[in-house]
Amino acid sequence: MAGPRDREADEQPPLAPGRPGRRASSPRGRGARLAPSGPEAPSPALGVTAVAAATIIGLEEIRVFLSYLVWGLGDSTDRVALGAIAAAPFALVAGAAVFLRSVGPRAGLVLAAVWLSVAYLAEHTSNVARLDAALAGLCVLLWGWLVAAALVTLRRGAGLGLVVGSSLDLALRLGLLTLDVPWIDHPIGTGIAVLLAGCAMVGSRLAATRVLETGEPDVPSLAPLVAVGPWLALTLLITGNPPQIAARLGSSYGAVVGALAVGHAAGLSLASGMLARPVMSAGLAVLGIVGALALFPLWNGWALGALWAGISSASTSLMLAGSLRSAEQPATRGSAAATSVFLAVGLLVFLALAYSAYALSEGFPWALLAALGLACCTFGSGVVMLPRAEARPVDVSWLARGGAGIVVALGLMRVVTWSEPVAAEIAPRELTVMTYNVRAGFGSDDRWDLERTARTIEREQPDVVVLQEISRGWLIATGADEALWLGQRLGMQGIFGAAAGDLHGNLILSRYRADGRSYRYEARAPGALQRGAVEAVVATERGPLLVLGTHFDRGEDAVGVRRAQTGELLWVAASRMPALLVGDFNAEASAPELSMILASGFIDGPASLGVTDRTWRATDPKWRIDHVFASPSLQVLESHVGSAEASDHLPVVVRVRVV
Repeated sequence: MAGPRDREADEQPPLAPGRPGRRASSPRGRGARLAPSGPEAPSPALGVTAVAAATIIGLEEIRVFLSYLVWGLGDSTDRVALGAIAAAPFALVAGAAVFLRSVGPRAGLVLAAVWLSVAYLAEHTSNVARLDAALAGLCVLLWGWLVAAALVTLRRGAGLGLVVGSSLDLALRLGLLTLDVPWIDHPIGTGIAVLLAGCAMVGSRLAATRVLETGEPDVPSLAPLVAVGPWLALTLLITGNPPQIAARLGSSYGAVVGALAVGHAAGLSLASGMLARPVMSAGLAVLGIVGALALFPLWNGWALGALWAGISSASTSLMLAGSLRSAEQPATRGSAAATSVFLAVGLLVFLALAYSAYALSEGFPWALLAALGLACCTFGSGVVMLPRAEARPVDVSWLARGGAGIVVALGLMRVVTWSEPVAAEIAPRELTVMTYNVRAGFGSDDRWDLERTARTIEREQPDVVVLQEISRGWLIATGADEALWLGQRLGMQGIFGAAAGDLHGNLILSRYRADGRSYRYEARAPGALQRGAVEAVVATERGPLLVLGTHFDRGEDAVGVRRAQTGELLWVAASRMPALLVGDFNAEASAPELSMILASGFIDGPASLGVTDRTWRATDPKWRIDHVFASPSLQVLESHVGSAEASDHLPVVVRVRVV
């Protein structure tokens, strides 16, 4: 008795004579789709919608997964084991071949969408860090399986779905002030999560009813799927990361947002043109490769930065769509094994590029390698397509216009409504100053909650707050712009001092107007993140007050490094009194490496009032390593150590008077 696959095979056209393995063309010509026996097959837009919704989920969960790994397991797991854990969900995407072979490609598409949606909603509602990490890893895996299933079954429009998803992911983060939906404990976040899950499930279910076009397995046509890796790296680290572009260009947040929104909308519209007008596909792919040259002036901070940002965003989308042209052709029957393997290889390439961006030297040209890799895949796909006739047009213009409209609308809304917090001109002679190592928003329970951090600061009502371990668009720290978000949430002017790369360092928030700059220490422990300091000069009724916030290297083997960093900090503060030296010094105030501070005339502010409470770790404090040192021209009036679960440190608060 024939099974379902046998019956499906029986419905295929007979083999064409003289061309072994090639099915005869239907009367309507090459590439024609077999008509379903029932109602007309759904529009390809359903498949694009399903892949787009799943891609938004996938990009969010990549950020969640990598962040929880680094901040939840980073201190307790060696790097080899941590790398293996990070690579696991990406590598296991290759297992989609077995999965799709077991249940069938169409059923696999629907099951992957359902499982992805359930895991996503479970992760959104969970408040347990390790469970969140596991669910996020599962979401990454299931997103890979869904993309593989879409490429095997739907083919046409799968690449556009990735482009639409990445553009809408940016639009959502612009609307939510760079936060991802899984981090938002609010009905709005829950509503968006349910909507995304519903679109993924319903779209996949309806799209799976389409009847496949025929063709032969063709491994060379699927090889350009590796392009997903470089595309992900460029999207998550540059073109979909407003803080990174703002840091490179020195531009305002509003200008960067507007440029990225227009660039992504243009890329989305042009990528849809490859489906709507296949004859233009080759030209659009070449346009994408040429546009990639804009990444060079963008990364080097040249003039007209907003223009380079927009072109780079559009180019990245075009190159991905061009790379997937050969894999999406009707004449190429999707091989589950080859599709899954090439996709998994691409995802591992992404992980390697992300690792090189953060762990290797700042001069490592990871962005250049990613752009070259994506351009080569685009070119390779074009070469494969040369002897082939282009497929029939697929009209998804309404979907492309809708997606582009959403991106531009949210981007322009953010531009129009954007304003910096207003700071008072002159501060009183008495100020409350707070120092707090916020651990990038990860609490003592390893759970990320920036609102909890904001409430901890708000409770102390500081005039000036110095924060350490602040991230701005760091992929391994949720991708949120914490400096921007906290400044807006607390209504305080922010001065960010990058130390490790462009996006990780120290932040000073002030209720009063302050001028500032940042420094990177030359002294650095081997293999450690680079450390630095940030300054704010606050105008008070008694003249300028210098506040220097810092974060020294840690570890018993870094005593010499901390001593050198102390010297560099004192050099910055020299002859600029009154001054406060504030931050996480990773040493007791009596430690030899900090002796130069006291010898220079500074006093240990809290200790001068008998406050010697320990500050680290928050759950069981055993060391006092967070300090406020005051120059002799400052009078320390009050001090206390706060209590909080928003970090693994406790905040230190002092009230000082400018004499």
